[in-house]
Amino acid sequence: MIDHRATHDTLWVSRAAVWMIGALGVQFLMGMYLNLFVSLPLHVTGSTGPMGSMGGMIRMAGVSPLVMLHVLWGLGLATGGLITGMGALVARRAPLTGAAGVGFLAVLIAGWAGLRFLMAGQHDAMSYTMAAGWLVAVLAYVVIARDRPTL
Repeated sequence: MIDHRATHDTLWVSRAAVWMIGALGVQFLMGMYLNLFVSLPLHVTGSTGPMGSMGGMIRMAGVSPLVMLHVLWGLGLATGGLITGMGALVARRAPLTGAAGVGFLAVLIAGWAGLRFLMAGQHDAMSYTMAAGWLVAVLAYVVIARDRPTL
């Protein structure tokens, strides 16, 4: 007997992964635009702790609204990654669950590096960590998107 619910759940997770890949592409383009064309003054982002100050982040929104859109889009990516992971758990497919977990963790790491980049002084290592996290997340979601349920 064919378990149509499991097939539907797997297909849903695959489609969610396609959406995540698209959303990661938008995030990449925003990040590259910010990196190339927006000057982030260090005095705005001065650190008062490991992640900087909330006031510094609010002042950063005045520098460029795209900075805050990039941050909010990242929060959406983290939410989407969590939802995709929960969908993979419901589908009861270990490879999908593993890939979703890797993708979600990579998004979180890239987000952490992005906040560090903004709030603690625009270090190249944080920029590289954002890029590496983005790449790992995209690859994880490509693995999920390529998975097709078998009947």
